[in-house]
Amino acid sequence: MAKENKVRFDVASRISAGRATAPTVSPDDILFKPVALPPPTAADEAPASNEETLLRFGSQLPAGDLITMHRIAYWQRVPLYEVLSEAIRMYGATQPEAANPLPEKERATRKLPRA
Repeated sequence: MAKENKVRFDVASRISAGRATAPTVSPDDILFKPVALPPPTAADEAPASNEETLLRFGSQLPAGDLITMHRIAYWQRVPLYEVLSEAIRMYGATQPEAANPLPEKERATRKLPRA
């Protein structure tokens, strides 16, 4: 019985050792041509100095306090964050500890920006 030659279908058998492969083009490259974006301008990089940076946060409030804030915001026709911000500023003005900066380790733990 003669030995049958087995055909190899693995990748190594299909690539010749000395041949460099041409770069392949993906279907995405053909369909969606790369678009060069314009370089960022100074206005895009940093907010204006007179604007305060707004940060999102989550918290829990008593239902009555939240309802009161929504009522004030509705009747004064101002955003809710302005009502909350004004309340915090008024409360902070009465607290002497509000002027003391947090220690660097505590600031980093709370993930707060440098102020």
